[in-house]
Formats: sequence, structure tokens, C-alpha cells
Amino acid sequence: MKVMGIINCTPDSFSDGGQFLRLSDALDQISSFLEVGVDLIDVGGQSTRPGAVEVSAKDEWLRILPLLAGIGDQFGKQILKKVSVDSFYPELWVRAVGEFGVGMINSVVGAQKEHAQTLRQLVELDPNLQFAAMHMHGSPQDMQEAPLDDDAVVTSELKKYQHELLSAGFLVENIWLDPGIGFGKTDKLNFRLIRHASQLSEDLQLLYGVSRKSFIGRWLGLPNPLDRDHASKGIELGLMSAGVGLVRTHAPAALCAARKMGAGIG
Repeated sequence: MKVMGIINCTPDSFSDGGQFLRLSDALDQISSFLEVGVDLIDVGGQSTRPGAVEVSAKDEWLRILPLLAGIGDQFGKQILKKVSVDSFYPELWVRAVGEFGVGMINSVVGAQKEHAQTLRQLVELDPNLQFAAMHMHGSPQDMQEAPLDDDAVVTSELKKYQHELLSAGFLVENIWLDPGIGFGKTDKLNFRLIRHASQLSEDLQLLYGVSRKSFIGRWLGLPNPLDRDHASKGIELGLMSAGVGLVRTHAPAALCAARKMGAGIG
């Protein structure tokens, strides 16, 4: 299993908003991620928490641009292949790959038919590019008003994303499908998608992000997202055992250590 560390260049993300707005703080966090052995670093410039204010493509780019440049300057341009850019905007996917050579795009809007031209362009820029397509019901502004409670809808959409990416020329091993835990779904559906991860992973290469999410807080009575790390790790370890290929997390050290221990025991 691969581990992805999260770093948000945002003032309003639900657990680390404002924490990494200073470039030096963000680079220090990335250094700590690399030290513990993360495979990927997910850089985002727009909050996707329920009710978040939408940010333009220009402003999102201006938030992540200094960090992308700083990563190349401080750690070497080869480290940018470990960087995933988390964005709503297809034009920013192309800029991130074309201008910085990042190794992965993490699309919170999935991989839709209208993205076909952009997806082909990305493959032309980097035939080995990785792409994560996440399912979101609605938008951050309205996704919890009428949350989804249908497993089949999520699975069907993920398979459509996979088809679009394969049609654009992405290698199957570079396609990651994310059920979008917490993104416009009932708590019951969130738990079912976690419980059925083993079954889903038989057909799809999966990415899961459960770290610090509000359904954990409601379940355990933990209103502060920072208090949810231990529970997050428990779920993430279960996902590892279920065959999920990539886990996206705010606190990757314990997960990287558990993976290393598991490899030693195996």
C-alpha cells in the first residue's frame, strides 16, 4: 500500500486551514513527510469541506505556485514526481504537469466526458502520469443538503471514470479511483464504502481518504478534527488490510511505520 501525505495551502480547510500558508512551514511539513517515507504528497489550494467558499482557478494556482516552486528548489526537481496536485480545474492540471512535472493529478471532480481533451493532453505531456478521480455528490457548497445513500451510484461512477481515463491513454496501473468518503454521502454510506473496500478493490485500484473526517467525529463524539487521528489510523490500517492501494492522510508517520512493520513481519 502507498501512503499520501496531505498539505493544504488554504486558510479554511477543515483541520489544517491556515497552518501551511507560510512557505517555510509548508516545506518543513513536506520534509517531515519525506523523512517518514510517504510515497506521494498531495498539495491543495482550495478547501473541499462542506460549505467551503469556491476559489477561482487563478487564486487556487497562486496558492500552490510558491510551494511547487519551493519543492523543486529545496528538494530537487525529481521530488516533484512525488507531488500530487489536488484541484477542481482542468487548466491547472495541465499547468502543474507542463510547468512543474508533477507526478500525479488528484481530481475532486472525477474524470468526466467533458475532460476528454484535457486528459489526452495530460498523457501527451507525461505518458506515465498518475491520475486519481474522486466521486463527489454535489459540490462542497451543497453536498450535505441531500447526501447520497446508494453504493451502486458510487461504483458505477468510478467505473465510468476509469473508462474515460483508459480511453485517454492512461495506463491502468496509474489510475486511482476514490469513493469520496464524506463528499456528499450519508454516514451509513461512508461506513459501507469502507466495509466493502476489499470487494471494490477486486475491480478497481482504490484511493481512500478518511483522515480526520467529520463522520468520525460524529461517530466518536470528537468535534475537534485533530482529535480524530487515532481513529483515522485504525480505519486506514483496516483499509491497508483490505487491499486498498493508496491512503491519503494528514498524519502519515504512524501509517508508514505500520507498513514497514508489516513488510518485516511478512
